[in-house]
Amino acid sequence: KPQNIMVTQTGAKPYIKVLDFGIAAFTQEFRTADNRTLTFTKDVVGTPTYSAPEQLRGESPTPKSDLYAWGLILLECLIGVPVM
Repeated sequence: KPQNIMVTQTGAKPYIKVLDFGIAAFTQEFRTADNRTLTFTKDVVGTPTYSAPEQLRGESPTPKSDLYAWGLILLECLIGVPVM
């Protein structure tokens, strides 16, 4: 969500930083590798407005889920108002 994107400056150069990876999830490839002993839940986490439809259905997030959220944020930057 946009509240987790910060613009900082070092000298004259601005940097964009993404904050709050508190809901980072493991990909299916990671889950099926040598990490079967880890505990996972099927809880829907994240800000619903920026969650991909498959996440809201309780499916595992994928890199496509991130692209969905970034697309919404980019659209908000272009039109200047929240999309939802």
